[in-house]
Amino acid sequence: MDDLESRLSGLILAGFDGTALSRETAQFIAGTAGTVLFGRNLATPDSTRALVDELQSARPPSRPPLLVATDQEGDPVSRLDALGSHWPSAMALGAVGDASLTRAVYRCMGTELRALGITVDFAPVADVNTNPANPVIGLRSFGGDAAAVSVHVDAAIRGLHDAGVAATAKHFPGHGDTGADSHFEAVATEQTEHQIREIHLAPFRAAIEAGVEMVMTGHVSAPALDASGAPATLSRNLLTDLLRGQLGFEGVICTDDMEMRGLEAGDDAAVVALDAGADLLLFAGMERARRALERIRRAMSQGRLEAPRLHASLARVDALRAVTRIADASAAAGDGVALTREVARRSIAIVRARGGVPPFVLTPGARVLIVNFIEGGASRATGARVESALGVAIAAAGYRATEQLRDLDPAGHEYKQVLMAAQTADAFIAVTRRAHLHQLQAQAVADLALFGKPVVVVAALEPYDAAALPDDMAVIASFGDGEAALRAAAEVLLGTASAAGRLPVSIAPRHETAQM
Repeated sequence: MDDLESRLSGLILAGFDGTALSRETAQFIAGTAGTVLFGRNLATPDSTRALVDELQSARPPSRPPLLVATDQEGDPVSRLDALGSHWPSAMALGAVGDASLTRAVYRCMGTELRALGITVDFAPVADVNTNPANPVIGLRSFGGDAAAVSVHVDAAIRGLHDAGVAATAKHFPGHGDTGADSHFEAVATEQTEHQIREIHLAPFRAAIEAGVEMVMTGHVSAPALDASGAPATLSRNLLTDLLRGQLGFEGVICTDDMEMRGLEAGDDAAVVALDAGADLLLFAGMERARRALERIRRAMSQGRLEAPRLHASLARVDALRAVTRIADASAAAGDGVALTREVARRSIAIVRARGGVPPFVLTPGARVLIVNFIEGGASRATGARVESALGVAIAAAGYRATEQLRDLDPAGHEYKQVLMAAQTADAFIAVTRRAHLHQLQAQAVADLALFGKPVVVVAALEPYDAAALPDDMAVIASFGDGEAALRAAAEVLLGTASAAGRLPVSIAPRHETAQM
């Protein structure tokens, strides 16, 4: 085996199952570029650091340390949540509009990551969320304005760099205008070439200017830029000609998870991605990574992958490993709790004020029904956690608060329970979760208004919910449903705090929403 063939595993970044390492897992990961940690790998901070140290110790001392990566974007994609650390969404930071606060949040997240031995963050999200029906980006984006998103992407990267963590801008060339989720199906953006270049590429240009180490490809096709319809991960036009050639990116091009169903290229996907210009192939599990490595070796022996091309990718990955350093486990992480609370207080935005609401002024002792709508298939445990944050604050204000957690089913059983409970209430607070994509939620909220009692809506995940609700209904946006966000929303409803946030996205009129 020649030197290049023996090094091909250095083009692989692979995940694994569990919080402990088998000998087989340690040996395989030690031979690759590194690993990616998911929530399934995280139990406690101490055990996570021990796991990372064990992986690094399996690496031959003569070779540079493994890259250890994770997806730490903030709510809702926050691996640190598994360790009890909760962070605001990118859209909440967009609503605050303070780049220095964004930098501070990412610096603090980065120091927590480094204390765990994690050297690469698959963040920030550089997608401009211009499609309200986007099922996968939403809160993960800083907003719908390219210039504002670019400012926050720059700040996030600099914050991670302050902490000594490598950053990743994703999902090139932009996943913000799509109407499908590339985790499950093929995705395309129908934006024109001008729209893509002026809007969706702008944050990536800002990221490159800020010195981002990696750009992650999206499994998103852009026919306006590549008529073949190939997703960016497999497109030479997008990776080599556009990202490398026109945008001048010299760092590591890393794919999104090669196991996602949005990538339709069969067993040769890894070979095609490398040939297109990718440097690092990401796999959620080891089995697919092993098979991909065999395909790569075969393609090289057949002359389908040229040695200079592979040497260039290995050199870029080695350069990235050279600049990432493992921090001491005692590295200070900063006060993430205080930062998260500050973002929550400053991000609450009034989407639509009606009838003097907010504040929500009621007779002391009034019976308030709080209905927490859960997005279909969501965890009830998560809902139970956020339920108390809002309810406790409302009850503490002197109201008789009753809370319900409802995942509306098509058969209507949960819906009927909502209407039954509504009969004895004096007022309603509806906490919606993407009601603009789930018509049953929107209908249930509209029906609450038929009781003739005051109704106010907290759009907990995306402010787009307002477009699916009656125009005479007051709506505030919390840009997340964590404890800090819902508590801050309650303070605005009660009039003990003002809504200081601004909407970072545009809300279409109700008649223009996709489902109404």
